[in-house]
Amino acid sequence: MKTLLFLGAITAPFLLSFPASADTPSELDPVTVTATRSEQSLSGVLPSITVISRADIERLQPNDIADLLRFIPGVDVARNGGPGQTVSVFIRGGNSDHTLFMVDGVRYTTETFLNALVQHLTPESIERIEVLKGSRSAAWGSDAIGGVVNIITRQAPEGLSGGLSLKGGSYGTRDTSVRGGIRRGAHHFNANVQVQNIDGYPPLRSGGRDAGHENTTLVLNGGTDIAGQRFEFQHQWATGTTEFLQFGADRSQDFDARIGQLRWITPLPGDWNLQVSGQFSRDTLDQLQPDDAARPNLLSRSEIERHGVEAEAWGALAGVDLRLGFLSNLSAIDSISYSAFGDSLTQEKTRRKAGFLQASDRWGAVDALVSARYTDHQQFGDVTTGSLELGYHLTPSTRIAALYGTGFKEPDLTDLFGSFGNPDLQPEQSKSAELNLRQQIGDHQAVTVALFDLRIRDFILFDPVSFNPYNATARIHGTEIRWQYDDARWRFDLSGSLQDPQNEVTGGKLVRRSHKSLSASAQRRFNTVAVGLDVFAQGRREDSNQAILGGYGLLNADVTWQLSPSLRLAVRGENLLDRRYELIDDYRTAAASGYVTLRYDWQP
Repeated sequence: MKTLLFLGAITAPFLLSFPASADTPSELDPVTVTATRSEQSLSGVLPSITVISRADIERLQPNDIADLLRFIPGVDVARNGGPGQTVSVFIRGGNSDHTLFMVDGVRYTTETFLNALVQHLTPESIERIEVLKGSRSAAWGSDAIGGVVNIITRQAPEGLSGGLSLKGGSYGTRDTSVRGGIRRGAHHFNANVQVQNIDGYPPLRSGGRDAGHENTTLVLNGGTDIAGQRFEFQHQWATGTTEFLQFGADRSQDFDARIGQLRWITPLPGDWNLQVSGQFSRDTLDQLQPDDAARPNLLSRSEIERHGVEAEAWGALAGVDLRLGFLSNLSAIDSISYSAFGDSLTQEKTRRKAGFLQASDRWGAVDALVSARYTDHQQFGDVTTGSLELGYHLTPSTRIAALYGTGFKEPDLTDLFGSFGNPDLQPEQSKSAELNLRQQIGDHQAVTVALFDLRIRDFILFDPVSFNPYNATARIHGTEIRWQYDDARWRFDLSGSLQDPQNEVTGGKLVRRSHKSLSASAQRRFNTVAVGLDVFAQGRREDSNQAILGGYGLLNADVTWQLSPSLRLAVRGENLLDRRYELIDDYRTAAASGYVTLRYDWQP
């Protein structure tokens, strides 16, 4: 373990020496698409958004996107052990299924209380991740009560290009990624293959054997113009095996996750555009107990599928920017579990149809956006949600914004019809409000402060004894603050969150949500070297079994050398102080660890 501490020591001299590069652009104002369903600079977006860039991903060297999300204040991540183990993501105190995950705009959900199997989403194919905190149900529909995580995959730059990355490190980590693509004007194609093999560590505090993880991910995307018509496609396929421990027995889970989209874009009269897309996602999970001849090898099998069609048009009418659309989709679950008490079979489907309208405009110093969605749900009938956002520029560099929205979240199919389901569950309905301030300080600094309040009626919780879901009420309110500085030499990011997630029925706190968190990073750029330090701290919280999970602090460090215009070497150390902490009671987290990545990017 002590050999890993050298990373913390070697970064300090770099922070004070070497001539600095003068041509690195600021990253304070990237382009996002999640807030308004269209491209918009971050400084013009009214809700709170954090963008994880490609540079962030390469510096942090994550195994999956959960390793990136957990360092954002206001986002809590719980993991049942190490790499590949089940992950839950809570944004601003909401449930894990209150976060809508999308890949290139395609909804990724499992129709279970875990919502999305984010542990299967590997990082090498990702260009950026947009994390919107706050309700977005009117714009994106059910699942978006707490927030939206939109994963944008990489596309080929102009010309021919390719890349290779090799990563190795603690816990037997071996990770290889190969990328290649071509772009000629409006025509492009890109392919990325990533193969992960991680020996892991015992998932439980009590010990046991290492729980390994294997994941092979293929990502394809492309597009072309034909006679003024635009055609695009995206497809992501992840398959592999994760070992885990359950009820004292060694088990494994084979997974196969697919997400895809075909899209057609055509111009309409009057500078309007129409986009029609067909989308699908499917997760297949087989749980196995390979070494017990007394029981069936296959313990359970589930296949969860979602597919649909969406049409969206956008343009201007009387100077007001409008977006309107219609969608129809079907979700289905087909699962069976085998046990000595008998087999449990779940086969259910649900259909949804929805229409939405969004209007935005600017009058002098005022920005305004209003949106509404009508949903026709097979089980729960008609539901209408909406939002109103107003921003006022006190000065060219100072803006305040007020946001209000209503949300709707249907119970997942396993909540209703699973082995421990409750068919009498009612859908969750939310009211959310946010007041934020953004202050730009010169060209290189920005400060944002947000106050938020989320109230959820018919909030779905699980009885820790019977495991049955039931309806309650909840309220989460809190404060977030962030300071950013970015110039040619330095990059600083300091942010913190205070929140109070309350179960208003029992008067207790919602489990696995921290009440306070703090994140700080400092990076120093040089001609051929970049170094960084990261500090993350999180307060205590309660688990579902009433165990108190203590607060903790982590120190990470990294160094990147640009060996040539095409070749980079990155070294990263995590949890350098070797803190022992838990995100779920009795489940271990990684001790002090180190990783090395060699990247080669090719473009003639």
